[in-house]
Amino acid sequence: MIKHLTVPLAFLLTIGSQVSASNQDTATPSRPINYVCNWEAYIIISTEAGWVSLSHPHVTVTTTYDGFLLADHETGIERSIGKLASGAVVMYVYQENDIKRYDCVLIGD
Repeated sequence: MIKHLTVPLAFLLTIGSQVSASNQDTATPSRPINYVCNWEAYIIISTEAGWVSLSHPHVTVTTTYDGFLLADHETGIERSIGKLASGAVVMYVYQENDIKRYDCVLIGD
């Protein structure tokens, strides 16, 4: 099982480091990463200033070991988008004493 995760994980780390390196050298943003979770679009892009959400501009985006953390400071709701060991993309929504999980679709390549 771990053998099967090693290659995709290495690929994702390579892609992530290339995107970060290319953004440090130029002023152009990376290609957007498009997710659809719970029938809502989340468009995330790396810019010279860091990761941002084009679909939710009031949300702070940070990277996690397997995806992104989206913190909405207006509502206090945090969401994480990442991959399960099976490769499925999911979103967890954290509100007060509740955590909900939604399946996501990664749009594009």
